[in-house]
Amino acid sequence: MVTCFRAIISFAWTFFVGTWTAERGPAEPFGIFALLMGLFGLTMVPVWLFGKRMRIATADWVRNSKSTW
Repeated sequence: MVTCFRAIISFAWTFFVGTWTAERGPAEPFGIFALLMGLFGLTMVPVWLFGKRMRIATADWVRNSKSTW
């Protein structure tokens, strides 16, 4: 989940960071980017603490889905 959010932000970042950097300099955009990556990284803490419970709670979703892989 964290990786997906980071990938989406990184992909979207490429569309507007060039003009933003040209207008404000590199410190502001990349500081905000670092802040976002840090916030997404903090989501690791609840997964680390409650990961086993989350896997148990969502195990039926995996067993009941009909995968066609």
